[in-house]
Amino acid sequence: MAYQHVTPVSPADDRVPGETYIYYAREIPCPASASGEFNVPGYSATVWRPAPWRLLPTCLLRPGRPDELLCLWHLFFYWLYHYLFLFSTSREYNILLVFCGGELAHYSVVRSRDFRFPFMAARDLQVGPVWTHPSHRRRGVAGRALAIVCSRLSRAGGRLWWVCMEGNRPSNLVARSQGFAAAGTGYRGKVLGLRLLGSFHIEAAQDVQESAAPAREIPDFTIVTELPGAGATREQFSILYTRYHFASCWVKGKDVIEVACGAGVGLGFLARQAAQVTGGDLDNGNYRLAAETYREHPRVRVRQFDAQSIPFPAASFDVVILFEAIYYLPEARLFLREAHRVLRPEGVLLISSVNKTWRGFSPSPYSQTYYDLRGLAGLLRQNGFDPALYTAFPDAPARPFGALVRTVRRIAVNLHLIPRTMKGKALLKRLFYGSLTPIPRELTEGMAPVEPLIEISGTRDATQYKMIYAVGRKRPPSSL
Repeated sequence: MAYQHVTPVSPADDRVPGETYIYYAREIPCPASASGEFNVPGYSATVWRPAPWRLLPTCLLRPGRPDELLCLWHLFFYWLYHYLFLFSTSREYNILLVFCGGELAHYSVVRSRDFRFPFMAARDLQVGPVWTHPSHRRRGVAGRALAIVCSRLSRAGGRLWWVCMEGNRPSNLVARSQGFAAAGTGYRGKVLGLRLLGSFHIEAAQDVQESAAPAREIPDFTIVTELPGAGATREQFSILYTRYHFASCWVKGKDVIEVACGAGVGLGFLARQAAQVTGGDLDNGNYRLAAETYREHPRVRVRQFDAQSIPFPAASFDVVILFEAIYYLPEARLFLREAHRVLRPEGVLLISSVNKTWRGFSPSPYSQTYYDLRGLAGLLRQNGFDPALYTAFPDAPARPFGALVRTVRRIAVNLHLIPRTMKGKALLKRLFYGSLTPIPRELTEGMAPVEPLIEISGTRDATQYKMIYAVGRKRPPSSL
């Protein structure tokens, strides 16, 4: 839908100099849902609402904090404007507060229009100001907060607006990650030479539509990646080696791409049999590690890209691999559509994931959605693949010490005490299992035991298995 209101060009002296804004909007086609949960581990969210006697959240009464961009005058203005329009049917004012322990990590202000936003319609809402504490950035907090706003604090029949400065790249990424599209660019005006009284104006309008593969805020994925040099247990090595041994059965003489390859420890192992191996990761740290490892390898190339937007032509590969990453994708269906596009006829997609129904399951930081066998099979069928499903690594009967470790783990999982990072998990493993073996930069033949994979249907109980695997055979377009 194209936005119609474009403000006439204002004289230069009526503008705030050096400030160009991008105006994002998102249609709200259905009633807001209360189902959105703040599922970033270690964080909790609450919604503050005003009252005649409640002007602002007490957690924002922190003088001398210049990094917190919301001043008390702004809060007083929002409260006053809200109650000046007491009898308006469309007034809204909420603040989403996100905490990590007792520390304020993020806030998002959600409000109805006021005189400063003349382009907004009566039922529209605006998100902003928005702030994230520097120590909590790149953890997916801002993106998840905006998703909560979209699902719980918006309303049907209007638009949700997000206005940010052109040079604020993180804010632009967050907006597009949640389905916002640019409605236009513009400026902030002045009245009587005062910025405070000025309004925001759209100069150049654009169509408001969702991108097929929106950009997204990128957390620091290196903290959840099995990096070279990090310590690993015997079982962890076996899980790592088993998935690449499983993949090696499909790659002989083929063109292969591993999406979300992390530091690329399995790329060289696959290249022993594949004709060509391409690895790609969104995280800059992971990409650099993999690129450095294989910069002189004749059959391995490394690229930096998003799994939801694979930068290769259609029918480029015979095998697409996604190991231990599907649960990090905001839109897994976008990845599956891309995988289907870049696969040649009769190509295969290989996926491995922790089993969410396993009794010892603990979610990873930055995770979006985990799938069980039935959910993964359904997702593959809906997106053009015929799936075969496998499990491995059963919870074997344990000796007394092993049973104690398992009990302690389950208690820690239930109390959310499992460390969030690979480094933290390594410290815990060292405590229970003793010395750990460093992960190499490249896997080698026979470096760990291979666990046999058991083919299983999506309806069978698999709670005793730690890992699930899928082989998706590409269906031709005529059968979709």
